Amino acid sequence: SAGAATTSAGAATTSAGAATTPQGDPLKEFETDPVLEPFLADDFDAVTYASESLTARTSKTVLPALDAGIKSLNAALRGTVTSHYDELLQQLGGIDESERVLEIVRDGVHNLQRSMGKVRVEIVEPHEVVAAKTKQLENLTRTVETLHRVIRTLKLTGRLKDSLGASGGDDPEGGAAVPHSATSGDLAKAAKMLADASELEREGVVEDQEGSALAGIEVIDRDARWLERAGKEVRSRATQALNAGMDATSQAEVGAALQVFHNLGELDRATDAVIARLANDAVDVFREALDPRELARAMGGGVSASERAGGVGVGGGRGIWPPAGQEHRWAEALWQRLGAACERAKAAGMGAWHLQRVLAKKRDPISHALFLDEVITARKNLWREKVAQSTEAEAAANNPEDAISLPCERFVWQLSKGAGEAFGRAHAAAGFARDTLLKGFPRLVTLIEGLHEGLAKESGAAATAAKGGVPPAVRKDGSDLTVLLHACDAVSNAYLARSFQRLSEPVNGLLSPSALQSLQGIASGQISASGTVGTRAAAEDVRRFLLRVREELDAVARHPTLVTQVTAGAVAKALRLMAQKAEIGVVDGAEARIFVVGTAQTPAQAKNAALAGVLEEVCAALGNLVPLLPDEPAKALENALAQVAETATEALEPVMSAAHAEVHKRLASMHKEDWAGGDPPMGEGCSTYMTQVIDVVAHVSEEHLSGVRQGSLLGHASSSSKGASGFVPSTIAAEALARRCLELFVRHVSLLRNLGENGKLRLTKDMGELEQAVSAYLVPATSSLGDAYKALRALRPFLFLSLDEVASSALVEDIPAANVLLHLYSHAPKEMATPYERAGLAPPQYSAWLDKNSDAEVWAGVKGTLEAYESQCKTRGVTPHAAVDVMRLVGSRAFEKRRS
Repeated sequence: SAGAATTSAGAATTSAGAATTPQGDPLKEFETDPVLEPFLADDFDAVTYASESLTARTSKTVLPALDAGIKSLNAALRGTVTSHYDELLQQLGGIDESERVLEIVRDGVHNLQRSMGKVRVEIVEPHEVVAAKTKQLENLTRTVETLHRVIRTLKLTGRLKDSLGASGGDDPEGGAAVPHSATSGDLAKAAKMLADASELEREGVVEDQEGSALAGIEVIDRDARWLERAGKEVRSRATQALNAGMDATSQAEVGAALQVFHNLGELDRATDAVIARLANDAVDVFREALDPRELARAMGGGVSASERAGGVGVGGGRGIWPPAGQEHRWAEALWQRLGAACERAKAAGMGAWHLQRVLAKKRDPISHALFLDEVITARKNLWREKVAQSTEAEAAANNPEDAISLPCERFVWQLSKGAGEAFGRAHAAAGFARDTLLKGFPRLVTLIEGLHEGLAKESGAAATAAKGGVPPAVRKDGSDLTVLLHACDAVSNAYLARSFQRLSEPVNGLLSPSALQSLQGIASGQISASGTVGTRAAAEDVRRFLLRVREELDAVARHPTLVTQVTAGAVAKALRLMAQKAEIGVVDGAEARIFVVGTAQTPAQAKNAALAGVLEEVCAALGNLVPLLPDEPAKALENALAQVAETATEALEPVMSAAHAEVHKRLASMHKEDWAGGDPPMGEGCSTYMTQVIDVVAHVSEEHLSGVRQGSLLGHASSSSKGASGFVPSTIAAEALARRCLELFVRHVSLLRNLGENGKLRLTKDMGELEQAVSAYLVPATSSLGDAYKALRALRPFLFLSLDEVASSALVEDIPAANVLLHLYSHAPKEMATPYERAGLAPPQYSAWLDKNSDAEVWAGVKGTLEAYESQCKTRGVTPHAAVDVMRLVGSRAFEKRRS
């Protein structure tokens, strides 16, 4: 109770406001009193407080303090009420008014509830009457609708009987529902009425209801069995007429039979049944042609594998072989049987096209709907339903045939699937048929292509003669041929595996452990790098590999599809195997990177050169074949050759990297010579640094690249011939070194700051010597070096241009912008520091920096030097040199053009 009093006192005191708080606020006193201070806490618990108080101190000490606190709170409450007496009275008056309003509202609610109860009592009875009448009306309506359907069904059945000339339906088991004298027109009319009768049965069927909505009506049930029998007989007679029309290739008979199925609403199913029958008949012929028992029976008997080895007995079942000496005759017999099977398949395909032709011409006489459009629409709707039940990828994986709409395309797909199963079983069985198919696989492809070509030619000629919009039996883009060839996938995969095996034999011999050991002998010095032991063996293996490649491609040359498969699945695969095996033998160590002009190549470099030479011959020989192939196989061969060339380039990379570094070092030494003065060039000699560069180039060509070219059995000119040059590693390495020489020469000349006329003349002579050396040792056609050669040719006249001529000269377009800007420092005063001078670098160090950074960063450094120079001139009060404007103009043109 003390806690409650304290809380109430606190609330009253707080609401009183600061202006009316009585003096001597007890709450302030509670904050300083350790006995009363806990009462101010939000989580005050009286039980806990009492327990702690009794434990910590005696009640005599606590009780007086509590009494005093209660008295001070009561006094404070009394004072607060007294000071706010008028306000409290006003609040009490407002409460009385609220109670009166609430009482009025409560009375109104009660009155409203009584009124609603009276209304409910008054409308319940009329509502029940209306509901009963509505139910009666619903039942009457359903009864009337049912009677209407019964009357329509009886009339329709009567007309159907009259049309067919059948006697009543009281004896559903007696006699034929469809007389034999019924014509195609009678069948079509009967089919239409049967379809209408089926539609009437489906009318009025509610959800989840099984059977007809008219089931249980005696008069309807009596004729239902007759209608069912009539439907079966109409379908049977229509199927017989359709098959007879297909056998006789009579468009009129087929069209009349299709009209019956169209009236029944089963045109798509009837079409599918005919296509399936034609495809199955063709597949059966292939099965019979590949059956070893049938082949042995036709040839007068065969022998099993064991009997063939022993020479006694007549075999049977799987694994049948021809008697010794009869292999060729049996093989020809098998191919003749397959040829006959392809002819039968072509006849079946033309039957499918005959059906498709009738569908493309026939229209319903009432709706004028084209039958082919009806079939295609039905197939597409079926496909949409299956896709809706799953994803399109799952539907295509489960049954890809459902996505095909045209009848002829469905025939091709079913024929390919069934024939593929027959060829798969023949390949899986151990026997003569499997070996014959593998050996003569190109001949099998010829038969399949002949089947496709025959279908295209005959259906195309007939479609042209008909002058109608009849789709041909096969697609014009040849995609149907790919589908037909899939029937041979089992044989094709085995053939490609054998082809790869035949190609991998010389590869394994070329790069076998023994061959690599032979190369290791070269590396260890036991075999001379220029000897013929390893080279002759390698050359023989390479020739054998190239001969095998030619044999494999010649065997399938007349079949573009096989050319693609053999190139990608055998030749390219063998080349990748070659690259992988060769990569193992590449030496990449310190010994392979030693480069000293005038000394022989190290054993490691000799091993890499021998390996690169072997790979280069393959690249050069097959590189000439790439332009002769169609796009797809050419791309596959090109990618494989690129991998082989990359491996050969990796073999040359250690020594070529060292050569690049040596060229850079020799060219950088030009900065030690005096180009401001000196004598003009005299005689045939050149500068000292250029002599060293030429020695490096000559040493690379004669000591390192010549061995690769000799090992590849190719001369310098032939290795750079058109078509093969993109895959010849020695040519690629030589061009890379030549391009690097020209680029570095142009760069270091641009870095020369003090250039006199005699110095320019000596540089011009050095240019000629460098170009001649590159042409003699590396790349005969130096013009093929592209931008690097253009820059070198432009540098000669560019050195002699005045500052005013530079900005308007066309030579600026042929020289890299960074080199042009760096050269212009030779026209500027010494007070304008170059970027490398500001950075505290020597020209060789700055050249190395240029290899790692872009021209945009060079331009940023140049602008920094120009701004620093202009600041100096402003400080001294002098006009900047004209070179500043020219450099800004050249830089802005070059880099704005590059950004655009």
